[in-house]
Amino acid sequence: MITALAPDTLRRTYGTALRLRNSGNETAYQSFTDHWEVPMTSLAIEGACAFAWRNYLLLHSGVSEDDNRRSALFRYITSLRDTGEYDFDLLQIAAVAYLKKLDELHDDRRARLAADQALAERLESRSAKPGA
Repeated sequence: MITALAPDTLRRTYGTALRLRNSGNETAYQSFTDHWEVPMTSLAIEGACAFAWRNYLLLHSGVSEDDNRRSALFRYITSLRDTGEYDFDLLQIAAVAYLKKLDELHDDRRARLAADQALAERLESRSAKPGA
């Protein structure tokens, strides 16, 4: 669903803005594509989850493609996006750490905390590097 904010701005219910220009010299397509502000986060989420899940299946041959852990992984990674994390590499790290900890701890909440800690450590080491 999209709601109107101002004459030239639309905001989707999930929070992303879409601004349109209205110029007689431009086509509607150019006007739309030049000024849209919709981050491609769903691709990063799906890619990170797919990467982690495929690797998980390689290590655990008896796990079904429709296992509950897959939907739990998607919920966790989506929750990271909701906090503002869009970096594909970091989402991959968090996804792999989450699945690993979920197997070790057998508890979603504790697995989330452990994956969050691994993600925080990665962010800390990344910020400590010059030029990162």
